[in-house]
Amino acid sequence: MRSLETHEPLPGVQVGDVGTKIGYNTIDNGYLMFNQYRVPRKALLSRFVSITKTGDFKMKSNPRIIYQIMVQTRIAITAGAANVLHRAACCATRYAACRRQFASIKGSDEERQLLDYQLHQDTLSKHLSIAMTLHLVISDLINLETQSSIEIQNGSFKLLDILHHFSAGMKALVTDFCYVGVDELRQACGGAGFLLSSGIADWWGEAAPFPTFEGVNVIMYQ
Repeated sequence: MRSLETHEPLPGVQVGDVGTKIGYNTIDNGYLMFNQYRVPRKALLSRFVSITKTGDFKMKSNPRIIYQIMVQTRIAITAGAANVLHRAACCATRYAACRRQFASIKGSDEERQLLDYQLHQDTLSKHLSIAMTLHLVISDLINLETQSSIEIQNGSFKLLDILHHFSAGMKALVTDFCYVGVDELRQACGGAGFLLSSGIADWWGEAAPFPTFEGVNVIMYQ
């Protein structure tokens, strides 16, 4: 696609970056366009599928192996989202233990910790308990995927169907928990949570694509 001498795109090939996103900017997202450009057959990515010299599409292996890779990707997203929620809950809880607001302690001029307020406790404990529970569930899901991979090597795909249902549903559920939960935890930190230096604001931006990529959640729930 590029000249071996100048490294510029060849005539008929256009490449570019999609631009800055609201988050996940550590990952580059680009576009590739062909205009009256012929890609040599030998240059095609053909690990699992190929095109014959006569133009016929040919599968090189069982198509279910490809779907196993998608399942693995969704599980990885699920585990990542749970980790982000857990980090945000930990950060917000530590902030609530240090930040004080209103001198309402009888016989003392010292202000109360945010952690003393029941409404604040409810916000923090809800997301912390969700994150901890998700880690346990995802651990079982990873074990199931590991067993499925072993059986696939032996030619058995019997676990793939149930693994598909679990991974799709969990991907939707966990990423929604993460997207909503991290923002609620950010708000629980007040103005400090609005600062990028808090970390939480950045984590929300990094987690924002989770409900969309590798299967939009409104479909994954079905």
